[in-house]
Amino acid sequence: MRGTPITTALLLLAVVLVVVAFLYALGTIGWFANPNDVHHYKHAAAFFVLAVLAAVGANFARDRPAAG
Repeated sequence: MRGTPITTALLLLAVVLVVVAFLYALGTIGWFANPNDVHHYKHAAAFFVLAVLAAVGANFARDRPAAG
């Protein structure tokens, strides 16, 4: 079973957002945060929520078999 391109793109986006959230939580990156803070937990939480929303969107965008 193959998914639609939008499903694949949303799943890939979700994976990337989870990685970015993890890096924010570790303090490795801080692109949109105060440089004086070491860990950016609010940004990590925001990126994690975006990842969940992308995964939910991928679920809605996937191909479903016809009923009946």
